[in-house]
Amino acid sequence: MGNLNFDATTVDPDTGGSFDPLPPGWYQCSITAAELVESSNSDAGEMLKVTFEIDANVHPDHNGRVVSTWLCKDHKKQQVRDIARRQMSAIGHAIDVLQLEDTTDLLGGELMVRLKIRPAKGEYDASNDASGYAAVGEKPPVGSAPTKKPTRAPARAEEPADDGEEAEEKPKPKGRRNGKPAWK
Repeated sequence: MGNLNFDATTVDPDTGGSFDPLPPGWYQCSITAAELVESSNSDAGEMLKVTFEIDANVHPDHNGRVVSTWLCKDHKKQQVRDIARRQMSAIGHAIDVLQLEDTTDLLGGELMVRLKIRPAKGEYDASNDASGYAAVGEKPPVGSAPTKKPTRAPARAEEPADDGEEAEEKPKPKGRRNGKPAWK
């Protein structure tokens, strides 16, 4: 037996909170978790589960709310794999990490996530689905795809300034690596 030493009269009971879906639209989020999980559906194979936390500074009414998406990167159907790869690409472009080596490369990435509502079906309540991704500050109009950011040239030293001082080397963009993405 374990000693809990807990007095329930000192803590308000959990009433289940609101798990109603968030209204459809764009939300500024950060990626708080990313992991590879095996689906219980044999057709889906290994999936990338990405969890987004709504930015409470931008959306104070939704403090603490999270939304997850599951990308079926190894699904038996090519069309489903292609959709997952396009979504992974959109996430990578939105957070400016174009070469994903590991799920940890996604962590802390800030981006805009477009949410839609999945209607209740059977025993499942209505919920949110992520249906688009964009860089913070580049929210596309409703119904459009995120704009593709131009690919940056590798960082290199600049020419010396006219006043004879040497210019500093530009830092390399965060998350860029050589090698193939984790989902290939």
